[in-house]
Amino acid sequence: MQEITFVLSLILFVAMACAAMRSCVRFGPTVRRRVVRTSLFACLVILCALFLPRYFDHDTSASASTGRTGFPDSPIEADHGAALKALYGELQTFRHDPEFHRVGFDACCRFSEWKQRLDRLGDGNGSRVYQSLGFVPRDLLTLANYYRAGDGDDAAPVRALATLIDAGLSSSPVLESGQGMVRQQGYACISPELLRRYHAALGMHQHAEASRVVTGPGCRILHPRTIVSGPLDSRHVLVSDPGMRKAGALYHQVRTDSGAILWLSHDRVVFR
Repeated sequence: MQEITFVLSLILFVAMACAAMRSCVRFGPTVRRRVVRTSLFACLVILCALFLPRYFDHDTSASASTGRTGFPDSPIEADHGAALKALYGELQTFRHDPEFHRVGFDACCRFSEWKQRLDRLGDGNGSRVYQSLGFVPRDLLTLANYYRAGDGDDAAPVRALATLIDAGLSSSPVLESGQGMVRQQGYACISPELLRRYHAALGMHQHAEASRVVTGPGCRILHPRTIVSGPLDSRHVLVSDPGMRKAGALYHQVRTDSGAILWLSHDRVVFR
């Protein structure tokens, strides 16, 4: 519509210039040329004054309502990212549950509701969000199936997927000296011995025992991007179970914002 208005206005102003030129025929060629040039220049100025502000306003409003990809942001797609983050957090709470390892996502049992919510996200409706996150919902389901099969955090597929999902759901804030950031969700305990028992049970695929250790009062989950102070202390702990790939583990003692003093694995935190 703006283009049609522009063309009609241009025709009108050219016609006005021609009329002015005819009205000046008695003044000679030199005067007529000056009148035509002046009229055309005036037409150009008026057209610019009329249409340039409207063009820039339209361009600015369009830029404000679109993302970097040039398409409008969808509230539905933004909800997909938040829903994935919530589902990932819930998965961490029941991944060691013996009932989950026994029944999985069968329709008979409570974990099926988690899978139904994940399935409703699909893989296409929020494709732009999934591209920015770097993973899709089926990756989260694959990780859940690895957990159910008994694969621990040290298993290569689990480590790769968990790292990918953690990176997609979190970004790195600026850390000050003496600070650290939890880069991958995991358990932290008030003593290195509790953490060692948890890892030893995981290494021997004793998920019920691992769950019992970390669901007690001495352990809690630290979520990605949690800022901690430390390390206050560091300790190499021998994990003597034969299923572990490494003979020992490095634990760090940190302080959370709430003042809790906890131990967590070296691969779960990054310090400045």
